[in-house]
Amino acid sequence: MECISNFEKKKTGHGADGRLEVWLRFKVARQFLTPLTRLINMGFATKKRGKTPLGRAMSYTLKGCMEGTYPDIRVNPALVQLSNGSAVIPLSATAERQNGVIQISWCSSSNGRATFHDDGIIVCAYHVESAVAGINETTAIRSDGRTELVLPVQLADKPVHLYAMAHCRDKRKFSRTVYLGEH
Repeated sequence: MECISNFEKKKTGHGADGRLEVWLRFKVARQFLTPLTRLINMGFATKKRGKTPLGRAMSYTLKGCMEGTYPDIRVNPALVQLSNGSAVIPLSATAERQNGVIQISWCSSSNGRATFHDDGIIVCAYHVESAVAGINETTAIRSDGRTELVLPVQLADKPVHLYAMAHCRDKRKFSRTVYLGEH
């Protein structure tokens, strides 16, 4: 009998054929984005069939936010987008930390852009190692020009990555995310 279905399996070794590297990139991106899922579901919402908010965020992260080579692959937090849309971003946004409280301020004028004074501003603090993320409890609007983010007890003494985004009053349109740095 002549055997026609006995194929030798490729040995993957230590990522020699690239599958382990792709798997690790996907795993690292997923671990980074999972604590931010609630925010991503708002910021990347779409009505297109077959496109989920988390899937769109994963695609963006895998294409442009990964650094390093196998096996030392990581996500660059400064490049991550938690929302993507046509709303105007908070201009000149800055942050200052004092103990467990972060003061965020931005330019409240629109500089000729189509904005509304009651556009909402969401600020997110994220500590990657402990996978804890939080957003501002009080509603902040564009005309306020500032908001305060009280960090949860788990993050009070840890450095956090800060992100800010704007949304229209009905939370249907979001801006792109603004990375405010690590504080």
